[in-house]
Amino acid sequence: MSANTSRPQDHGLAADELLASEDSLVVASGGRVILRGNGPGIKPIMEAREVLGDGFVGAAVADRVVGMAAALFLHEAGVSSVFGEILSEHARDYLVESGIYVEGETVVPHITNRRGDDLCPLERIAVENPDPEEARSRIREFLADS
Repeated sequence: MSANTSRPQDHGLAADELLASEDSLVVASGGRVILRGNGPGIKPIMEAREVLGDGFVGAAVADRVVGMAAALFLHEAGVSSVFGEILSEHARDYLVESGIYVEGETVVPHITNRRGDDLCPLERIAVENPDPEEARSRIREFLADS
């Protein structure tokens, strides 16, 4: 949980909707779900940012897996809260330090790659680059090359 201890009103809605669905991403704002997404990795978050633009500001976001890369982009988007069904310690700590309310159903030391034998490449980029702007830039480059 974050230094911001008051749970934003839409946080529970986003988390409950995610857990009750097959969606990989749920965004809630103003007491209603404003976007649902599906797809692997960070792709649904990146697509949601394009669709919502400033609509992400103050929103509650729930995602199946929230690693440090997702945390960097969600912070940049100005969300009020984040729920991760799986949440990395790096992401949790970063979001807490950023003043964003955060909860994780299962908190893990780090997000692994799809094979489960190493760090997720996006988690590695995000963790190894202490400057958030540089990390986001490198993640965008990685995704563009994939």
